Amino acid sequence: MKLAPPWAAFHGANASRLVGAAARSPLTADRNGLGLSAGLVYGF
Repeated sequence: MKLAPPWAAFHGANASRLVGAAARSPLTADRNGLGLSAGLVYGF
């Protein structure tokens, strides 16, 4: 998405997976994770 200065937009996606001791921890609810992010910024 192209915006006129001083505005800018960003976006992203990620996936993660716990391994080893972290994955075996009793505190771990889910070993896999997904995330999406987006934002709009104004530079001054």
